[in-house]
Amino acid sequence: MRGDRLLLSLKCREIAVAAVMTALTVVAATLLRVPAFGARLYFHFGEAVLCTAALIGGRRLGAAVGGVGSFLADIVLGLMVWAPVSLVVHGLEGYIIGRASDGRGGAKDFKALLQGVALMVAGYAAAAWAIYGKAAVPVEIAGDVVQGGVGIVTAWFVSSAIRRAYPALIPRGWIDG
Repeated sequence: MRGDRLLLSLKCREIAVAAVMTALTVVAATLLRVPAFGARLYFHFGEAVLCTAALIGGRRLGAAVGGVGSFLADIVLGLMVWAPVSLVVHGLEGYIIGRASDGRGGAKDFKALLQGVALMVAGYAAAAWAIYGKAAVPVEIAGDVVQGGVGIVTAWFVSSAIRRAYPALIPRGWIDG
């Protein structure tokens, strides 16, 4: 009986953390965004939440927060054409970061962040090419590199602070089981 209650409370905590991190991603992407080069393109701070979620929670939390949070942010902003792109690209980015990292804040985590952001930059560059044409690609890449860099730096420090402050509350990969 006690094991069932523990399992249920863990599932509730997983759902709660995923929901809060997804909501934070939407807020950071919609309210903390910067237009890129006067175009309809922009970079946002939802990237930092996505990267942090993947580092502290693993691949499933990273994929859910990245994909769903970014998808919802695009819908809120009226960028319907980008919503499916965000769902796939940011979802894969979060999955890759969560899967490749070990959550200890070392070189493996940094490499995982670089891999995830590189995929995000490539995915959005391809989408910009398909949606706006070849001329939009350099602008998209520049904005995404800045967004990814800010996300990496922020997630590095925030996830480290979370691990130090709450080591028992959020063990590495607890959502991935």
